[in-house]
Amino acid sequence: MPANPPVALILGAGSRVGHHVGRAFAAKGYKIALAARSLKEDDSTPDQLQIQSDFSDLNSVIEVFAKVKSQLGLPSVVVYNAAAVTQNDAKNPLSLALEDFDRDLRINTSSAFIAAQQAVLAFENLPESASRTFIYTGNILNTTTMASLLDLGVGKSATAHIIESAAKAYQEKGYKFYYADERKPDGSAAFGIDGPAHGMRCVPQEEDSLRANDGRLFAMHQIQNTLSFYPYLGKKKTPKTSWGLEDRLARMESLLKITEERDQMNEEPSRQSQSDAIDLRLGGGIQDQRGIQRLSVTSQKLAGGDGHGTSQILGQDLTVVRKPLPVGQHSPSTLNGCLVRDVVPHRTFHELPSESSAVVLIDEAFQSFIKYFPIFDQQSFMQLFHDHYSGCTPNDPGWWACVNVVLALAHRFRAMRTFKTEHENKQACNYMHNAVSVVSELTMLHNSLPAIQALLGMTIVLQGTPNPWLCSVLLAAALKLAQTMGLHRHNQNPSLAEWQIEERKNVFWIIYILDKDISLRAGHPPAQDDDDMDVELPSRMVSNLPLTMSGVDTISFFDARIRLAVIQGRIYKKLYSVKATRQSHVQKLAATRELDIILRNWRSTLSIDFEENEIIELGAPITAAILHIIILRMSYVKCMIILHLPSSLGNNPTINALLGLQDYVLCPESIDITEARKAIRLIQIIPKGDYACTWLLISDFFAVVNILLQNILISPADPQAHSDLLLIEPFLQLLQVLSKEGKSEEVQKMYESCTDLGSRARDAVLNVNGEIIGGNATSKNGRGDKESIEKMYFVQNPTILLLGVIGVALSLNRNEKRTLQPLPLSRNGRWIVDANGNRVPFVGINWPGAADTMLPEGLQYQSISDIVGKVVETGFNVVRLTFAVEMVDDILDNGGDVGIGESLERALGTENGTLVLAQILSNNPSLSETTTRLEVFDDVATELAAQNIYLHLDNHVSKAMWCCSLTDGNSWFGDTYFNTTKWVRALSYMADHGKSNWPTFTSIGLRNELRLPLTSIPTLASYTWSTWDSYMTLAASSVYTANPSLLIFFSGLDSDFNVAPALAGSTLLDPPFQFDISSYAWANKFILELHEYDEGISSDCAIYEKILDGFGADATSDEEGNGPAPLVISEWGGSTGDSDSAYGGSYVECLSNLMVEREWGWMVWVLAGSYYIREGEQDYDETYGLLDHTWTNYRGTNSSNFIKQLVQDAYTAYE
Repeated sequence: MPANPPVALILGAGSRVGHHVGRAFAAKGYKIALAARSLKEDDSTPDQLQIQSDFSDLNSVIEVFAKVKSQLGLPSVVVYNAAAVTQNDAKNPLSLALEDFDRDLRINTSSAFIAAQQAVLAFENLPESASRTFIYTGNILNTTTMASLLDLGVGKSATAHIIESAAKAYQEKGYKFYYADERKPDGSAAFGIDGPAHGMRCVPQEEDSLRANDGRLFAMHQIQNTLSFYPYLGKKKTPKTSWGLEDRLARMESLLKITEERDQMNEEPSRQSQSDAIDLRLGGGIQDQRGIQRLSVTSQKLAGGDGHGTSQILGQDLTVVRKPLPVGQHSPSTLNGCLVRDVVPHRTFHELPSESSAVVLIDEAFQSFIKYFPIFDQQSFMQLFHDHYSGCTPNDPGWWACVNVVLALAHRFRAMRTFKTEHENKQACNYMHNAVSVVSELTMLHNSLPAIQALLGMTIVLQGTPNPWLCSVLLAAALKLAQTMGLHRHNQNPSLAEWQIEERKNVFWIIYILDKDISLRAGHPPAQDDDDMDVELPSRMVSNLPLTMSGVDTISFFDARIRLAVIQGRIYKKLYSVKATRQSHVQKLAATRELDIILRNWRSTLSIDFEENEIIELGAPITAAILHIIILRMSYVKCMIILHLPSSLGNNPTINALLGLQDYVLCPESIDITEARKAIRLIQIIPKGDYACTWLLISDFFAVVNILLQNILISPADPQAHSDLLLIEPFLQLLQVLSKEGKSEEVQKMYESCTDLGSRARDAVLNVNGEIIGGNATSKNGRGDKESIEKMYFVQNPTILLLGVIGVALSLNRNEKRTLQPLPLSRNGRWIVDANGNRVPFVGINWPGAADTMLPEGLQYQSISDIVGKVVETGFNVVRLTFAVEMVDDILDNGGDVGIGESLERALGTENGTLVLAQILSNNPSLSETTTRLEVFDDVATELAAQNIYLHLDNHVSKAMWCCSLTDGNSWFGDTYFNTTKWVRALSYMADHGKSNWPTFTSIGLRNELRLPLTSIPTLASYTWSTWDSYMTLAASSVYTANPSLLIFFSGLDSDFNVAPALAGSTLLDPPFQFDISSYAWANKFILELHEYDEGISSDCAIYEKILDGFGADATSDEEGNGPAPLVISEWGGSTGDSDSAYGGSYVECLSNLMVEREWGWMVWVLAGSYYIREGEQDYDETYGLLDHTWTNYRGTNSSNFIKQLVQDAYTAYE
């Protein structure tokens, strides 16, 4: 008679941890009982009992155990996952209501104690062989104090004591009690570990090292039967502490597990010869005598074996260790930065994702790339997927390789959308390894369409890499197999369905397109002869590409691409083949004219103007549709250039030929320079860095830049010569970045060529407009032509604003004011980057404008230009200018904006208002009494732009007043003055207004210092991260719609001291909260901001750093959830007077060191030396002010010198 299955009881079965823990136990054969307040008992099944229960009722736990015993049997595993918290004022924790404290304590501790009691009673009656385990879901609050979470901390601390006591007392009986929390290897808190990972970790049979769904490694860490979950993150900083005993024990468990696996695979490493041993040189951890290790490999070698071979895929090193292998297995591979799974050779280098995850990736691949380049029929592919994915192995190499190719394509295109290149490229690389592992089998498969599709897919993926040399080899293999199947011929097989015929035609024509394109780019003859094919063009409609953002105008991309490929083939045949080189000069000219007509006719049939402003906003994530359009445009321009290359270059239309263009002078009439200018502007659209589109298009952009530089050499006096140099600059900067990475020798040659040619072109322009004298430009008549040389060029259209400084190219004197990097700015991983993809330091200061007068402060003492001059003198490059929603409400609801005279009178009274108005007008004669408040903001923005300062706008408050307190009515969504509808409206209004009026408007902060409100009104929303998510994403989307060029700053909770849940995307304190920025159009504009003042916690910088990291300061290094993300400390500071010690104390020292070392952005509080009025006091003196009371000089010598040095240190860190 079979034994009854064991029973697992999960108390507090939420959708995240509890649900997945239950699923994990069910997968191990357990019957599951789930208890939670939201469950319905009618939903129970024979193997899963659902019980509705409220753990604030102490009797409910006993009732749950009774039901489980009667319906399923005694539980052998009990997981207590219920928790409750009522957040309170951190500065007054004892203000927490007693009823809330009592209720939460019953849930966190009392019911957990009863559950442990009931578990022991059940354990005593279980069979001797049964497991007996009790797990309590804890967190760091048993060791860390957070005053705002008082009742939760009391509950976790008390229950931790209960668990430890029980673990010791019942140890001899074999009862196991665990306190489970999330930790990093150094013992600090970890956030956002997903539910499936918890589920895997809680199953007793799985207490060896496990990998979470998102790739993080979890290892058991057990001391006195307390259990911690912590991720080993191979790319994050090494823990400062050494490996402890418990860590080494956990590693030994992993090693023992590997040994068992090896024994089961008939491997006998103990008999391994010395020459076959693999020595893994590792960055840390421990290593057994055979070199077995689970950490990331920094180098790998054979200790006397027969060597190793290296190749490159996706720009990462692939090291193949050659050693005797069991039959049917391939050599193992490792990638830079990838976690080594085992040193046992495997045929597969990377496990396939779960079926549900794979479906998402495959859908992304079809919607992004395959939709327009149909290498697979989606319906048939998905049918095969659902039928065979669960058993997908290399034993069916065609299908195996196809699946992995599609997954690789999905990750490569996802990288361009999310800007997470490192993670996505690594995933794509792993799947490409899987596919490449069966290439030899694929080339042996005759009459196999999947084999052809797989080889074709690999070719496509490898085209977008630093070293695409393997493409032609794989494509040739695919074409030979296609010809063997007769895909190049008219179909004569009556048994094929219509969709099968179309799929085969699509596959052949894609091979044809790539064959002709690679041929012309590489200077090699195409593999397919046009005279030996009669296959029809595809007849089924392939998805059209949108030419405008509205999608009204479209193009049949696939048809256009095929027709261009035919022209490319003719260009090679008639101008660059061996036969063509024997033609006379007259014959070549005739062939060139004929082909030029054909190429221009092709272009004219597309009804496309090749203007970038119809496609995409600069800095936004690039979509597959946009990429295909850019590829089509660049392919056309490249064809045009190759068509008109000097005939003396012979049959080599390659990069090497273009590298020799310095020695030739092109005929400007032969190449459409206007098309070249339009084409080079597209460099602004593609993301900068290790992206597929970058590598795919770089040679095309190189050809265009060469033509433009040649044109400048021919016509240096051309009025557009200066602007052409500016257009070229972003590409030169991209080449510089890529050449430094050293991934491609070809790119290095491009950079050297462009640098030389560009230098000659700039000299030619200067020889016309002025001579270089002592490093400065002067006109030939002796008058300085400085204005024209240092001029800031604006290239504007409805969607793109490109700011550039020709002085960058002309090496301006370092004493000149700091130039701004080109707008718009965007986010690339952890960095803020400019329009060229270069990192941008955000180093600034706060300028208040949201208080009672709703005017930028200080104008009664200084002019706007003088105040901005102080900003420039200190070295800042950005100002955080604050505003109140009330100003926009007045404009839209209350009859329009008011003049500054009326605004001052309202805030200061008639007498003082009149006096201050006179002072303002005296210092700022361009203003008048009727100048509106918003017009003053406009004047400030204009002056900031004139002096090269970015403008960051911050919504500080709704009702204009000093900020901040918990009772001011501005604290939280729905508070007394915080009308969320008007707040979103105000953000949109200001974003739109600044778009056309503020030249250096760079970014916007959605809300300053969200905090726990102590007001009590019906409209007040609950103080949770879910509420935060609802309103902040709504506001961000509204801002993005109004002005998509802006960076969008997200503040956190607790007066913006905590952004950890926003970074992680989830929090145990609010299970429904799930925040994923990747689904939003503004994902590449997402910036986190923190406020950090002296809280008395910085006496030890190391401890201070860990505390800040626990609240999200590790955003720039954390690769989980929504990280890594840029972080800006948008408020910090202290008293600036020389008699004060703030700028010589540990707080400023620790924080400033962190800001420089981690290259955070920052904005010090505050520029203001005084306020018009603050909290009822007029002419209020600001002790934190950088400037003195009259805004004339620095308030303190020590503080100003410190800040100036900090500014320079920040810039130096970015060099």
